[in-house]
Amino acid sequence: MANTVKCRYAHCRHPDDVRPPDQMVKDPSAKGTMYYHAECLEEKNKIAEIRYYYKTNIDFHVSMSFLNKMINEAVITRNIPPDDLLFALKFYKKTGRTINNPSALLFITKSKAVQKEKQRMTAEKSFDFGGKNEELGKQSTEFKYKPVGEKKGFGSILKKG
Repeated sequence: MANTVKCRYAHCRHPDDVRPPDQMVKDPSAKGTMYYHAECLEEKNKIAEIRYYYKTNIDFHVSMSFLNKMINEAVITRNIPPDDLLFALKFYKKTGRTINNPSALLFITKSKAVQKEKQRMTAEKSFDFGGKNEELGKQSTEFKYKPVGEKKGFGSILKKG
């Protein structure tokens, strides 16, 4: 197999996967030629964003080794999506809730307030109707009521006899 590359992400989900360079993604921020799977590069960048957000907005004096350990524990070991973790961090910052140490990263995504806000945000997203949403209100809708007949209830039981 001539001219194949391997993903350079330390926590690659499929480490034995070797592909040609045109099937991999090149990291634009790296100086050399580092190739990644698309999902591995996205996860790597999200983890870097979480690390930067925590350091700049939550705790300036955090031990980076402990922060990295907790982020890796949450994302790699416990399979918490990095998007959810970043959303929870931003929600905690926006609402004024405190995060005392990086070990809270393992639990903040399970908070009822975070889950409720995430559901609200996904419900508010506008859906694309392919340009048909202008036509939705123009057509009239007709409803017809057809009674089913005599309703049977508890009173019909008492009348029998």
